[in-house]
Amino acid sequence: MNATVYVFSKLNGRYSQYPDDYTRGLFEKFQSMSGAGAKMMIHRDGELMYYGYIRQLTRKEDYMGFCILLNGVMLTGIEPLAVLLEKVYDAANVFFTVEMAESVSAMIKEGVAEMECVALPPVAYGISNEETKRFADVKDNEAIVGAAAKYPWVVVDINVKRRASGKREEVTPSREKTTNGSKNRNIVFVVAIAILSVTLIVSLVALRNSNIEKRNEMEKRDEVEKMLATEKVNYEMEKSERIRIEAKYKVFKEDVGADVPIIITKVEVANIDDDSDIETDYGKKIYSWNSMYLKPKIYYKLVGGPKSITLRVKLYYPSGDLSQGDSSPSDCSYTSDIHVSNTGVAVLSGWGNSQRGNYRSGWYRFEFWYGDMCLGSKRFYIW
Repeated sequence: MNATVYVFSKLNGRYSQYPDDYTRGLFEKFQSMSGAGAKMMIHRDGELMYYGYIRQLTRKEDYMGFCILLNGVMLTGIEPLAVLLEKVYDAANVFFTVEMAESVSAMIKEGVAEMECVALPPVAYGISNEETKRFADVKDNEAIVGAAAKYPWVVVDINVKRRASGKREEVTPSREKTTNGSKNRNIVFVVAIAILSVTLIVSLVALRNSNIEKRNEMEKRDEVEKMLATEKVNYEMEKSERIRIEAKYKVFKEDVGADVPIIITKVEVANIDDDSDIETDYGKKIYSWNSMYLKPKIYYKLVGGPKSITLRVKLYYPSGDLSQGDSSPSDCSYTSDIHVSNTGVAVLSGWGNSQRGNYRSGWYRFEFWYGDMCLGSKRFYIW
């Protein structure tokens, strides 16, 4: 099982992610949907399965999380995954640093590798992209796994047990001393002694309070100086680590670019006629009675350098069947040759015929493959 593991957090207003790529928006959506406490966030996007864990921290805006990305398969056990991620969270602690991300990722990969997985069933059409199922406990495994295969979003509460600590107070009974004064003692002498004692006590208390205030001020000043010194050290460490990670990511990007030339971030579909004139513009509603050729436009991030590539394009009908014609390759609807560069946009060739009403109403899906990897997909509705 080939898994990609992400580690992400937001601490004191600063967002960090490893590896840093197009998934940031997805993890920020995890945070907005999760609410308080710890949650399992499961998201299906075509052939891609995202298994997320997110923990809201004490500070309202702060959170920490992990995500496992699988392609073409899904896990059969949600509770073991939740237990694993809870253990990793406890081991990493809340205030983890960037250099811990690789070791955290390795811990998760090792645990996930031992878990059972099965092939993904076909996408259930007719379900909204934002439809969400929520579960109160990870123990409802069978229902959660079924929902994860069918619905785009599944949110599961994790009951985090916290140890409560108490402080035992011991009460020592006081002893009252009673003395019998001499009946013949001089009252004036007693009153004078009492007045002197009270005056002395008041003076001592005032002196003590003054010394305590001065000591507190000195301690606060020392704490501030230590905190500033620590912050400076942390800043320099983070700066050095960021430079190292950026250099490492550059090398990683160059290596991966040979196998994954682009990362598709957005897809729009237009309806064109036999002369390639646009009947329905990109992003607009396409109606069944007017449908002819479906022409996709992809937006992407360039991973390697500019190059010419061939994408295998698959169009699935609402029934789940692959659309193919006489000229189609065996494993896709058609192929499209494009040149990818820093522009980040490419228009692919269309698929269909010149007869109006070519596509009936329903949910359709485009998938874009390079080699044995699905670079992205688009689910859209023809009205």
